[in-house]
Amino acid sequence: MKILLLCVSLLVSKISFGASCEGAIGKSHTNPDASIGGFVAETAKATSTVFLDASSSVCEQSQVQGNAKVISSSVIKGRALVEGNSSIVSSTIKGSAKVFGGAEVVNSSVCQQSVVNFKVSNSNYYCSIFEPEPKDPGQLGRETLAGLDANVNGIRDDIEIWINNNTSNTEEKNLDSVRARLLSAGKNLGEAIILSQNGKVAKDHYRQSMRDLSCVTSLKDKNLAVLSSKLKVIVFNTESRLNAWIKVQGTFAGDDVEDLNGYCD
Repeated sequence: MKILLLCVSLLVSKISFGASCEGAIGKSHTNPDASIGGFVAETAKATSTVFLDASSSVCEQSQVQGNAKVISSSVIKGRALVEGNSSIVSSTIKGSAKVFGGAEVVNSSVCQQSVVNFKVSNSNYYCSIFEPEPKDPGQLGRETLAGLDANVNGIRDDIEIWINNNTSNTEEKNLDSVRARLLSAGKNLGEAIILSQNGKVAKDHYRQSMRDLSCVTSLKDKNLAVLSSKLKVIVFNTESRLNAWIKVQGTFAGDDVEDLNGYCD
């Protein structure tokens, strides 16, 4: 009888009650009340103090700890961290987001590097305007002038991820419009270097990027001004991209570059 019970116990521990994290290896969580909870990927972590109901999952490299409660088909993934007395209900926490303290996230998505320790309800406010966000292309994204654009929105993946990570909304500040401007600038700068052989077209893309960046810097926020400056470093991050950019700048030789200070159309 003991052997039978042991076998049943081992079998139950292998059952995936929550979503299976896209086929990842893992097992069901044991809740503080000894009930069988949702699925936890082998690469993720949910401490014994966490309550994870049978319909929810902890995936990829995410972590859930403290007295957090994750219920109603919620998914924690990416490198997200959920801790403290947080309550996650019918929601997705992903990217490098952090949810802590007494936060309540209900029927919402929290993404990128968002930091939440308050109540979020019925909102995608704390996510990119483009979903799904692409995965980091790594070295593969640096091997060509054009790079990679996995979600086919016209913006190089590494540029999009960097902008999203640096323009996460907060309880005090909505950066959706700033993010949109920076994404537009990143798209046009990327197009300018790809089309560097066509001086007129490359110049048009460059002018539009300058309009977008000028609008961002006109907001008189030092942090945003720094982002505008750093964006070019991200875009021209290989020797070939930098050389193409120098070629584009050469098309302006002898031209009067229009005054775009504070330009917001």
